[in-house]
Amino acid sequence: MLATSAKKWDSCTSHEHHHTRDYYITCMGGGVLSCGLTHLAVTPLDVAKCNMQVDPVKYKGLSGSIKTIMAEEGAGTRLY
Repeated sequence: MLATSAKKWDSCTSHEHHHTRDYYITCMGGGVLSCGLTHLAVTPLDVAKCNMQVDPVKYKGLSGSIKTIMAEEGAGTRLY
């Protein structure tokens, strides 16, 4: 027969870090730093690469492609 404890097990308090607002804010900050910055850097490169594949005459190199995209669509353009 299994022994039952008087206190119900709670996953939120069963480990060192309690699931509080500060815990989730810290996790969100880590996610932004680990994934957000990488995505911010890689997405424009991917768009330039795709444009180079579609129109190799207009988009000849990586830096030139990025400059052309920014000149034609602006720095605030959606690059995805």
